[in-house]
Amino acid sequence: MFAHDGTHRRMLAAVLAFAAPAFLLTACNDDPLFEIPPDSPTGVAVAVQGTSANVTWTPGAGATSQEVRMSPLVVAPVSAGTAMLVEDDRVQTFADNTTSSAVFEGLTEGTSYSTTVTAINGSSRTSSDPIVAVISPPTNAPILTSFALDIDPLGFGLEWVPVTPAAENYRVVLTGDDGEDPISDIFPSAATDAFFDAELYPFVEGVTYTAQVFAVNGTEEIGSNTLQLTADLFPWDDYFPTSLHVTGAGKPFYYNTTPNLGFERYTGIPYTDLACQGCHAVDSGFEGPATGKTCDRCHATTDPQIGDDDVDATLDGACGVCHGRQKLEAANYTDVHRTAGADCMFCHTMGDVHGDGTIYRTMIEDGAIDAKCETCHAWDQHPGGNTHGEAVYCTACHAASIVTCNNCHFDSEVNDHVKIFKGPPAMDWLFLLNRTVEGEEYVTVGNYQSVIWQDTSTLVAFGPYTPHTIMPAADARSCGDCHETMGGGVEAITEYNLNGTIQVVSYDAELNLIHPFGVVPFPEDYLTSYLFDWVTLTQLDPPVWEAVPTGTDTIQILPEFVRPLDTGQMGILGMVAPGN
Repeated sequence: MFAHDGTHRRMLAAVLAFAAPAFLLTACNDDPLFEIPPDSPTGVAVAVQGTSANVTWTPGAGATSQEVRMSPLVVAPVSAGTAMLVEDDRVQTFADNTTSSAVFEGLTEGTSYSTTVTAINGSSRTSSDPIVAVISPPTNAPILTSFALDIDPLGFGLEWVPVTPAAENYRVVLTGDDGEDPISDIFPSAATDAFFDAELYPFVEGVTYTAQVFAVNGTEEIGSNTLQLTADLFPWDDYFPTSLHVTGAGKPFYYNTTPNLGFERYTGIPYTDLACQGCHAVDSGFEGPATGKTCDRCHATTDPQIGDDDVDATLDGACGVCHGRQKLEAANYTDVHRTAGADCMFCHTMGDVHGDGTIYRTMIEDGAIDAKCETCHAWDQHPGGNTHGEAVYCTACHAASIVTCNNCHFDSEVNDHVKIFKGPPAMDWLFLLNRTVEGEEYVTVGNYQSVIWQDTSTLVAFGPYTPHTIMPAADARSCGDCHETMGGGVEAITEYNLNGTIQVVSYDAELNLIHPFGVVPFPEDYLTSYLFDWVTLTQLDPPVWEAVPTGTDTIQILPEFVRPLDTGQMGILGMVAPGN
């Protein structure tokens, strides 16, 4: 009786549900009477790009598979030879309940599609509400806003305003006036800029290129306005007169009374009368390779050509002739980059050496120097975890030391054209101060130059500095090397906490240099807490020095670029003046 009576069958199932639930669930799992309808998918969205659509959704609970269907609301005939085909529904199925997106390509322009996502459990199906999307070509052309030469790396850069609705992709075409085939490439739908590397594309020096951007959808495309640019594949010969190697602008920027109250206010000698600019002047009277502000300062010719590679860009070659401080670093410390065989141009760019067309006031001005650690080492990819985030620059922990000259004798520079300081230089230390770059401030390494004039006038000029003494990661500073609060015995901080001062430079009876080792914070009260002793030159050849009873007239910083550590930062290091 029960075998053919549906009512009694359901009654029996109810009884069994109480008597043997485990058996019921196992034996009747495939019976449609016991299937539980899945929840409906939610949050369905359709993003159209050209003739493609990306469907996204949140899967419905209880489903074992899913179906995504795009149905044309207006049947669109598609030509296929002489026949006319009717467009079918586009369907994708997924044998899971985790997939949450599907891409449909090759949709028909001008057609509206109704999109539904269906959750399936056996024969039970629950569908989302339909979403209607129209596949339509762009109604406006892209607008080409920029076509310019980029110098690092060298190539042509373009920027444009994209079309709406979005295109499938963009085709960028550069047509030269030399009659050769145009240079072109395809860029993705989301692109608003493109770059053509001069090493990868066959640009020709002196050829004028016309640029145009096409928004592409299927076989249809619409073109932008055009812009023109003449290929200058070696712009640095034009830029070189603006470079800091030629202008030497950083020296007068620090030295002149205006605008930065430099050492000129003590010497009364205009920078134009100083011999220090003579390193780049033909009539300087100096012996050595300097032949003026010309290419042969580094190259073997006054007219190097594209592709010439005749410069030994190392501290043992052309670079070391002028960059003496860096040469002293290399003589006393290793550097992971030098050890790996990198020369100076591994980090520095053509723009660093030859300029980029901008006249910079100083090398620490934004844009003057391209070389930076984060070109290769991302802030957020520190192998040990970056405890400081972007508040402390890499060199503060990874530079072994700075090298610092003391008591540069300015009288010898002026009168004898001789650059001399009281050696040996100070090593095994570095200063920490704040630097501002492109509006962002971080703690980094600092260094200084100290000068004395006529035995009485003295100045110490501080600035940010990049040591070329980078240690392997395993040898980088530990917390206690900077933080007195973390078990460190930081010599300069201990002295500051005891006396409220730091004796940065002093000399013993034999005029041997004495200075603190390790990290030396540059404190907020540096004008009163930093102490320097001074010596002067009484005989040039051979050099004879003697101590002079003078203090430091001023410690110069440029607030636009540099700021001392504030009270909060000093406190983090465990640096507190007596009585505070």
